[in-house]
Amino acid sequence: TDTVALAFETSPAPHGVVVDQERDLIYFSAVGNGAIVVVSAVTGQPLFSAIPKDAYGADFGGNNMLARQAATRRLFQVNTQLGYTGILVADEVTLAAEQVITLGNGAIPWGMAVDEPNRLLFAALPNTNVVAVVGLDTLTHVANIPVGTCPYAIAVDPTRRLAVVTNQGSPTEDATASILSL
Repeated sequence: TDTVALAFETSPAPHGVVVDQERDLIYFSAVGNGAIVVVSAVTGQPLFSAIPKDAYGADFGGNNMLARQAATRRLFQVNTQLGYTGILVADEVTLAAEQVITLGNGAIPWGMAVDEPNRLLFAALPNTNVVAVVGLDTLTHVANIPVGTCPYAIAVDPTRRLAVVTNQGSPTEDATASILSL
């Protein structure tokens, strides 16, 4: 309709967003302090917020992008702070931190997507030119898939059993996309 249906405040400097369609909730993640703010999708009112990264101390930060696993009601929040990179796992009901999934070799995660049927999380790792695969049953890093230069975002289509990765390229390489068979 080319109109804004509802406008409301989110987290400070929102960077990541996921939606819980069953409970009409929107989760926003703030870049920097890592606050997650939960907002009603119906009213636009903030309902509660927390900073899951605080469980890991002041050196843990740079949180931004989000992904969500509906089956377990978990949120996955990227942490890009050098020396503490990985994916923070948080309970979406309490926003309490559960653990950090490490990806090895100084890999810095960015865009993420959950493959619910296969219980996998895919995370673009721009500084290593791969997509990390995390098994959601064990919350462990199980594989890397080489893609183009500087992968940034990823989307999963479980029906077609594929994922699409955007690769930003570099000053000397054009941007590309990679299609992954799941």
